[in-house]
Amino acid sequence: MKIQMTQPTWAINVERLLDTQGRRKDWLAGRLGMHPSQLRHMLRGDTRYHLRPDLRRRIAEVLEVPEGMIFGEGDQDSSR
Repeated sequence: MKIQMTQPTWAINVERLLDTQGRRKDWLAGRLGMHPSQLRHMLRGDTRYHLRPDLRRRIAEVLEVPEGMIFGEGDQDSSR
């Protein structure tokens, strides 16, 4: 049986930024030094994968936007 996951707000923001910049998830995964499937799981909200503070910072750096633009102050999904 497949478990339904709720996509975190930060993940929606990342996907929008990638689309706006004309980039793909596998490009981002490569820049972050992770396997594309790991990034896809994180973006889907898979609770087996945790978003560490250093990864949050790196995602913002790679996408060249302020961290708050992706994660926001009140985004509870980003604290995992």
